[in-house]
Amino acid sequence: DATLDVVPVEIVGLDAPSPTEQEQLRQRVGSLGRNVRLGFSLQDSDYKGQLNISRKPARLSSQQATYFRIEHDALSMHIETRLKVEGGGVRQLLIDLPEGTGTDLRFSLTSARIATPQDFPEQKMPGEKSLAIPPKIVEQTSAAPRNGIRRWTLRLDRYANEAYLLSVDIRQPRSASGPFTCPALSVVGAERET
Repeated sequence: DATLDVVPVEIVGLDAPSPTEQEQLRQRVGSLGRNVRLGFSLQDSDYKGQLNISRKPARLSSQQATYFRIEHDALSMHIETRLKVEGGGVRQLLIDLPEGTGTDLRFSLTSARIATPQDFPEQKMPGEKSLAIPPKIVEQTSAAPRNGIRRWTLRLDRYANEAYLLSVDIRQPRSASGPFTCPALSVVGAERET
């Protein structure tokens, strides 16, 4: 799994494979659509070891587009944020929106990539989820506003580690004369936001 760091701490009874053995292993595992992370050869069935397995740090970037419509009594907006999640992935997203957007919002998360034949379950390894199906938002909560910003916490049913489209619809009452401003959505922890 590319989301994890696997480091051998102590290995007893296993040897580093020769270059020929390493290439054979790489070919066998490659035919299954996998990569070799650790490879060892053994002469005996008596071996033991300890591995340190940790999740890689998540890296987020977002690119935002806002669509709006000025109606007689309200300003209707649709905000889409293209999220790219790399590294170890995330189980929750933190989103900042202006306090004036209110708390009656519903976020949605969809896949931002096109499914390929490899995404269909009959071609996946046993127990592996299809990457074309994004994680579901199982809970969304908003905190009390601080300095005019309300923070939303979106909890996911599993780790997100792909490209996604996060969207939310906002409707705000407006005065007859304006001016009109569209709220800016911010993904907390994103290395790049545009």
